[in-house]
Amino acid sequence: MPSGCRPSTGLAYAKDKYDTERYEEVQLIARQMLSRRYTLPIKRIAELSPDARAHPTPRVDVRGAVIENDQILLGH
Repeated sequence: MPSGCRPSTGLAYAKDKYDTERYEEVQLIARQMLSRRYTLPIKRIAELSPDARAHPTPRVDVRGAVIENDQILLGH
């Protein structure tokens, strides 16, 4: 899931009950989808998920780069 659309980010910044409930529902749906895809229990998927209480920060990980003709390709 792209970092900009994680339900945990929404939970970290939710300001009211409606937003919290909505992001929890999205989070549950995402966990159910991952559980089916990888045949893991939802509880295990939840354990692997980022903590919603932690401040979400972008994770940038570049393992290599190719620079050619004023273009940059980043790979991980």
